Amino acid sequence: MKKVVHLRVFKGKKILKDENGKVENENNKVSLTYETLEWRNYLKRLIANGFCKVEVEKLFELKGEKYVECEVPKKIKDEVLLAHKGDQTVKLTPEQKEIAELKAQMAELLAISKKGDVDEDLEDLKVEYKKQEGKDVPNNKKNDKEWIKSKLTK
Repeated sequence: MKKVVHLRVFKGKKILKDENGKVENENNKVSLTYETLEWRNYLKRLIANGFCKVEVEKLFELKGEKYVECEVPKKIKDEVLLAHKGDQTVKLTPEQKEIAELKAQMAELLAISKKGDVDEDLEDLKVEYKKQEGKDVPNNKKNDKEWIKSKLTK
């Protein structure tokens, strides 16, 4: 089936709006038949035309002998966006990939070690000390398991 795509192209370096929010840039509507040589060539040269914005407005599909307006698929919008903005994904070198993997491993190990920082035995000893002595462990001995154990065995 034949598809006709209507694009709205805005000229300039950036979108300019007046005080009412109306776009002031010169803009034109371009109609192209989808997946034709004309379509591919237009998209190839889209980035060089100096457009600050390109919108896919409508899509018409030939059904029988008439063109019927259809919803614009995401695939077409993405194709136009890619042609206009270029590939926005950052490609990592092998060294950068290795660094990212090592950072992820390090973060995982840090998370595990932080979980292990809370020593359940130490917490239990502090609770026992408070029961036996009737007061909290002195601040300078709060992390000293051996000292707390020695006080509990007396």
